[in-house]
Amino acid sequence: QEILMEKVQKIPYQTLKEQNNHEEYVAVTNRAGSLTDLISSICILFREFLTVGSLLVVVACNSIWSFWIILSYIVFSVWRSGKVLDQQRVNMMNVRKNESIAEYYQRLPMNLGVAKEIRIYETYEEILKQWGIAYKGIERQERKYVWGKEKRSFFHGFGLYIFMFLHWCDGDA
Repeated sequence: QEILMEKVQKIPYQTLKEQNNHEEYVAVTNRAGSLTDLISSICILFREFLTVGSLLVVVACNSIWSFWIILSYIVFSVWRSGKVLDQQRVNMMNVRKNESIAEYYQRLPMNLGVAKEIRIYETYEEILKQWGIAYKGIERQERKYVWGKEKRSFFHGFGLYIFMFLHWCDGDA
């Protein structure tokens, strides 16, 4: 991204302001940001695999029963994370749609001609109602996301405590 920014600094401002150049610039910066995120995520994932792999080796040396339970828990968690990410992508698309609708209704009164029509035809209540519907959709999606995140965290923690309790009762601790 640093190289991209250095190259952009050499482009005249008027050229960047043109609509098609501006759209191209936004698309390129988004792609560059996504690529940076991908590389960073791959490095983090590699580090996590090394950490978990080495811990699994240590656990396998102590208890093969614990090894298989932990390995199945990890596989389940990775599978579930993929499902959650897919749900989150769909939720974010809905949030963006509702955000654009809410922003449209929010900006209507800022246009002088439209503001005058709103006052003349007394449509402000309908505009406010439509804005509220879109905004409630955003809130509903965010609450759904937070609730799901908290629920998953609770059940994963609960499963860990059950495993620790069973391990303790078995006398392997």
